Amino acid sequence: MVPLIAIGPSWAVWPSLADISAVLMVPIVLLDWRFQPYSSRQNRNLWRLAAFITIGCAASYAAFMSGLFGTAEIGKGWAFGVFQVLRIMEFLLVCLVSTNVELNESRLHRLRRLTLWVFLGIACGVLLTFTGIVPTRLVASHLPSALNTAGPWSSYSTGDLAQGVGFIGYNHGYTAVQLLLAAALCLHFGPRKMSTRFSVVGLLLVTTLLTGSRAGFLCAIVWVVAMEAKKPTALILGLAAASLLAVTLMNIDEDALSKALERQTSSTDSYEQDGFSGRTEIWQDRVSFLSAEPHRWLIGGGFGSAVESGNNAHMLYLQLILEVGIVGLGAFLIYELMVLKYLFRYEGHGRPLFWLTIVLLLSSFSQETLYPVAAFSHLLGFYVCIVAIGCRARPAMQSAPGSLVFQQTLIHARALVLSPTSGN
Repeated sequence: MVPLIAIGPSWAVWPSLADISAVLMVPIVLLDWRFQPYSSRQNRNLWRLAAFITIGCAASYAAFMSGLFGTAEIGKGWAFGVFQVLRIMEFLLVCLVSTNVELNESRLHRLRRLTLWVFLGIACGVLLTFTGIVPTRLVASHLPSALNTAGPWSSYSTGDLAQGVGFIGYNHGYTAVQLLLAAALCLHFGPRKMSTRFSVVGLLLVTTLLTGSRAGFLCAIVWVVAMEAKKPTALILGLAAASLLAVTLMNIDEDALSKALERQTSSTDSYEQDGFSGRTEIWQDRVSFLSAEPHRWLIGGGFGSAVESGNNAHMLYLQLILEVGIVGLGAFLIYELMVLKYLFRYEGHGRPLFWLTIVLLLSSFSQETLYPVAAFSHLLGFYVCIVAIGCRARPAMQSAPGSLVFQQTLIHARALVLSPTSGN
């Protein structure tokens, strides 16, 4: 997710590998229209609602720019609105392709291996940068370091661990939630060996702790407990693996680990000490802004208008009301309820994506987790992709290719015996 090159009017739109991948989906779709029949009914329903929400966001931005919401002067809000509209359209394309691509048995087996390596890559990136083996300034050495050009990437490119860790980005919460998404998708393609499951659980707990994101670490704990509550063996072994890894990291850099632990243990008294890093003051200010003109509660101030009126809300649900009103919040909640319904019905193996959605919605009380803001970059695109994968009836995973061949042989034999020419 680190930008590949610093081009464009703003650091927020510097292209990354995710952007290039999304663009490459267009010719793939145009070259192969046969993907269409693979869309399931539930995915078609979700995509239609996502398309409706995208159109609504674009219309809300147009109304904001035209002054229909009563804004006398438009400053930097227009740029944030353009960014959000382009991002959500990009994610809609990702949703469309992910919804319609064929997932046959061969592809599922390959995804099963690939998603494990992706999670390990993200987790190892956190470990390598946290220990200083690979400094973040090396990862972002090709980017400018001036604050007025690189924005928050400036501190990342100077190697400041307080402003980011891993190969994902400068935002602690973004890195932690990306780890969660990668782990959930990895375990979605189960069943997995017990050793693999407790390795994923242990790595997830340690790396989300090291990110410094209190919300991300708490969500990881809740997700792991919900996943492994019925079969706690992986949870117990995962905690053992996490403890062993923590001891190893303490020997490498005791001070850095102590700071990470101190930040995570401050979650319980954060409200009294710093108001959740100043969020309580932001929430009060945003509520006062809405209440100043009550109609804002219903229709918001326009998609992209939050910074124009002061600041983003740092709470997904309040951010939705701030920009698109209770109407927009209602559309979002309907979408998420449909997602939970379909994941609960069609997902197996412990329902990792179902519980992932639950914890993401919980984390959204302290950050704009599923909103197309610059700090959370491609998170929403990754999320709609894995939802499209999870909300479909798929062939059961086999433990080995040989078992698939054996089942196919039985099917052919049964068809031969029951055929009209066999005399039965």
